[in-house]
Amino acid sequence: MKLLKLIKNYFYNFFIIFVALLSIFGPNFSVFATDSIPDSVLEFNAKNNQLYYNPNQDPCINLAGGTTTTVTGDTNEDKIWNYFVNAGIEGFSNNIAAIAGAMGNIQQESNFQPYATSGQYIGLVQWGNDRNQTIKSQLSALGYGNYWHRDNSRPNIPEAAIDAAIQIELDWLFQESQFKKFVEGIGKTNNQTGVAGAESYSDLWLVVVEGAHTSSAVSQHTGKSNALIDSYAKSQNTRYIYWQEAENRREYAAQIYQKYYNYATSGNTSTKKEDGSNVLIIGDSITVRSENDIKELLPKATINAKVGRTFKEGVEILKSQKSNLKDIIVFALGSNDDTITEDLAREVLQIAGNDRQVIFVTNYSLGKHDYDQHNTLFNALSTQNDNVVIADWASAVSGEPTKFIAEEDVDVHPTTGEGTKLFAQTIYDAISSDSVQSVNNNYCSPYGGGAWNSSDFPTYLQCDERWGSYRYGTGGINGKQGTSICDSGCGPSSFAMMATVLLGREVFPSETADIAGKAGMHVTDAGSSWEITNTLAKHYGLQYQDFGTSRNSCINVINNALNDGWMIHTSGAGSKPFSNGGHYIGIVGIDNNGNWLIVDSSHGNASYAPSAVVNAGLKCDNLKGIRK
Repeated sequence: MKLLKLIKNYFYNFFIIFVALLSIFGPNFSVFATDSIPDSVLEFNAKNNQLYYNPNQDPCINLAGGTTTTVTGDTNEDKIWNYFVNAGIEGFSNNIAAIAGAMGNIQQESNFQPYATSGQYIGLVQWGNDRNQTIKSQLSALGYGNYWHRDNSRPNIPEAAIDAAIQIELDWLFQESQFKKFVEGIGKTNNQTGVAGAESYSDLWLVVVEGAHTSSAVSQHTGKSNALIDSYAKSQNTRYIYWQEAENRREYAAQIYQKYYNYATSGNTSTKKEDGSNVLIIGDSITVRSENDIKELLPKATINAKVGRTFKEGVEILKSQKSNLKDIIVFALGSNDDTITEDLAREVLQIAGNDRQVIFVTNYSLGKHDYDQHNTLFNALSTQNDNVVIADWASAVSGEPTKFIAEEDVDVHPTTGEGTKLFAQTIYDAISSDSVQSVNNNYCSPYGGGAWNSSDFPTYLQCDERWGSYRYGTGGINGKQGTSICDSGCGPSSFAMMATVLLGREVFPSETADIAGKAGMHVTDAGSSWEITNTLAKHYGLQYQDFGTSRNSCINVINNALNDGWMIHTSGAGSKPFSNGGHYIGIVGIDNNGNWLIVDSSHGNASYAPSAVVNAGLKCDNLKGIRK
């Protein structure tokens, strides 16, 4: 943190001196001053496996007081990784890409040496100002005050001294407002995953912890840019100060991710890099084309792929290997099938058994094939079976389909390079996601505690240049029927904002418009059918309920549904938040003043008094609820 100059008022200076004195007189005293959040607010809801939202903290970050964990591991790198994983900080400890991004920066700052010094800066993240004196005082009180060194004069430091320094320094790191901003930024940049996510979070650390701004810095110094990180940086009013070895930090983060990606959040499991030796991939021509890239990530995976292979043929191959199956079975088939029966898909699960993980890879076409039935079936099986995971190839490519799918007669093959690498990464991430227990789900759920009251929903404007020009019609986003998402895609766009929060991953309007359009949900000159919510809920495995009612009871019905954890997808015609021609919105929660939180793809997200929404033209007979 070499360039961070924290402004201290007199009270804070007094507090630092007081802490140092406590350190001297109480060597076992662990400093961890922070804004505590009650355990009752942060506890996992057993039924839904998500966090209750605390309106006083954004997002739901567990930074309860006290030393978070003990220091364990063979190397300093292992010890820091273990400490982060076991710290219990929601949105960080259960996101291996975020941990790797942080550690890439720590490696650059200190090479994981807690007693490293550089001028007035010390420790793992090179603290300056008052913090370095506090840390030194605490370690001196423990008898470890003589080990500070420059890299070229490193003394033989006892293990106990290293462990004490790592614990004290990381406890202080968790208290820092910049670290809290980093955790906040993870959620606000849509919980990225994989090696690319680790690199992005390396950038995010530089933005909010080191104080660097990414826009010009990334393009000038690394040739890479990240729109999400840049947008977040600007929202925090950060400015470009310096950019020290940004590419080194990214590379370190990527290496750390690949080394530790199969690390379980529940404990200190092996640090051995997962090489794919426990993985069987059964695929068709898409896998054939991507095999080299898959081998880059999973060099020992068994790949059985053939051009033109059908789903049924894949089941027969699985049967033939039943006596010698791997622990993880990736079923990358379906692109050569018109339909896949549920019985056939369940046969895969039956052969695999409950003790193996089955990964279904979703299918995608530029427009010549309709794979909605396949993907809906795969998602339903994932919802119904704990050992089924989705490698969502369809979602991965839907934002920029022509970048990742080759425009050829078949129109399903990945482009060589960008497409094949993304296909491999999608499978890789799905394999790792199971071992880290749903690392992407960083949004806060109200189950067990009332209505959603977070304003952290994404804003997806239907005319956004990323998807506004795509088609919304029966041919999908690359078809020729219907109108553009900008013109009439408020239904799928508002649903996408709600689905992003419920599913804990990016669900863009291009994705929901493609699914809804192919399902016949676009209505000419009217926008979307009232069945769009049910159609999309089924696709994503979400609960659905029709709350349609009369105007007189509309507010009470919606409030009761919101207080039970539902989000309401609805429409209306009239004044804002609606339009004269009709407009779909989402009513997603209740703020502290009793106003409804509205996600609105035309006017932007805002809160409104319930009576104002009803009077503006709300269709009280079209109230469709969704929740996870």
